[in-house]
Amino acid sequence: MHSTRNGVDAQSNNGLSQAAGCFGQTHIAVNAKMTAAIFGNAEKIGLIGQSVCHRDVLWTLSRASQVDAEVLLIGETGVGKELYARFVHASSPRASGEFVAINCGAIPEALFENEMFGHSAGAYTDAGPRAEGLVAAADGGSLFLDEVDSLPPATQVKLLRLLQEKEYRRLGDTRLRRANIRVISAMNGDPEKAISDRRLREDLYYRLNVISKRIPPLRERPDDIMVLTREFVRRYWMQYRSAHTPTEESLEFSLDAEQLLQSYHWPGNVRQLQNMIRSLVCQQSGSMVECESLPIAGFPASVASPANTELAILLTLSFCEAKQRVVDHFENKYLREVLRRAGGNICHAAQLAGKHRRAFFELMKKHGIESEEFRERQCTSIDMTKQIPGTPQ
Repeated sequence: MHSTRNGVDAQSNNGLSQAAGCFGQTHIAVNAKMTAAIFGNAEKIGLIGQSVCHRDVLWTLSRASQVDAEVLLIGETGVGKELYARFVHASSPRASGEFVAINCGAIPEALFENEMFGHSAGAYTDAGPRAEGLVAAADGGSLFLDEVDSLPPATQVKLLRLLQEKEYRRLGDTRLRRANIRVISAMNGDPEKAISDRRLREDLYYRLNVISKRIPPLRERPDDIMVLTREFVRRYWMQYRSAHTPTEESLEFSLDAEQLLQSYHWPGNVRQLQNMIRSLVCQQSGSMVECESLPIAGFPASVASPANTELAILLTLSFCEAKQRVVDHFENKYLREVLRRAGGNICHAAQLAGKHRRAFFELMKKHGIESEEFRERQCTSIDMTKQIPGTPQ
C-alpha cells in the first residue's frame, strides 16, 4: 500500500512537472511575442535601440498605453520625447485617432486659448467664422503638449479643467464641450525645480504626472550609439546619395571612430548624432570614416583621440560603473569581430572565442547582437589586440 501510494505521488509529481514545463514554455513564447510586437511598433515610429534602459522605457510606456491616463515624459532636449509620445499613442486603443503635437513654447500667450480651444463666430474683434481648436482636432486620439513647462503660469491655469474634467469652452461660447482625448506631455528639466522656481504650477504638475517616465540621455545608452548611427546612415544614404551614386559604397566607420562615437558625451543627444550623420552622408568623400572626419563639437581632431575621450568619460563614473562599461564595450566588440570572422556562424564563432555555444549565444542576447547581420558580408580581418588594453603588441 505504501509503495502504491509512492507510485501515485511520483506520477502526480511527473504530471505537475510536465505541466509546469509546458506553462513555462508558453509563458516564454507569449513574452517573446509581446516583446517582438513592442519593438516592432517602436521601430515603425523610428525608435531604434537595444540597450537595457531603452527597452525599459518601451516596456513601461507599452503598459501605460493600455490605460487612458495622462503620461508625462521627462528628458533632455534631443532625446526623442515626441517619438516616445507617438509610441504611446500608436500602442494604445486610440491608435486610429489623430496624434496632435503642440510645441507649447512656440504659441504666443495671447493666442494660446484660441489655438487650443477654438472660437465661435464673432468671439472677438476681427474674429472670423467659427474655428475648431487643437483639442477638437485631437478628438478620439492623443494631444501631445511638448515643453509644457515653458507656458507662462497664467496660461497653465487654462489647462486645469481640461485635464481634470476633460471639458473646455470655446472663446465666445457659453457651452462646455467634452474632450475625448488622451493627454501626453513632456518637459526638459526637473519638475520639482520648475515648481520651486515658480515656472510650473504645482496643481498642473499633479494632473500631468499620473504616469511619468524619464527618457535617458544618449550618453547613458552607449550600446545604442552605433545601432542609431547605422540606421541614420542607411536612412540618409537612401535619401541623399543612392539615387545619384548607385554604385558608391555606403559609409563605414573605423573601430577608432566607433569608439569615439560611443565615448562622446552627446550634449545634443540623438538629435545631435542624427544631424552629424546627415552632414557626413552629404559631405564625406570615401566610404571609411576616421576620427578626424567626425564633426564633434568640443573635440577637434588634435585632441579627439579615442583614448583621451574614453578616459575622460570613465573618470566621471564610479569604479564599478567604469569597470562595467569597459567590460561591456570589450564584450560587444569581441563578439562582433569573431562573428564577422565566422561569417555569422555561431558555432564557429564560439569555437574561435573558446566558449561553449550556449554561453556565447547568451552573451549575444545580452548585447542584442543578431548573427544574421554578419552573414553574406565580406569578413575583414581586424587586429583585435589593438582593442584590448594591456595586450602585448
